[in-house]
Amino acid sequence: MAGDAFAGCPGVTSIELWSSVTEIAADASDASDAEAEYYDLSGNRVAAGQLMPGVYVKLQNGRTEKVLVK
Repeated sequence: MAGDAFAGCPGVTSIELWSSVTEIAADASDASDAEAEYYDLSGNRVAAGQLMPGVYVKLQNGRTEKVLVK
């Protein structure tokens, strides 16, 4: 059951995750292999060399994908 997931956390019955990011726009007119841009879940741009462990949104060539950095 869903409640069993919190068995090790006394008093916790649910966890709600949210983000204020609604959209990351890109200029899709450039179909070349553009350098990837990375954003954290708050919508802040992060340099590719500065990625810490976590979840990011990768934007490249007008396409987005979630990236997990371990």
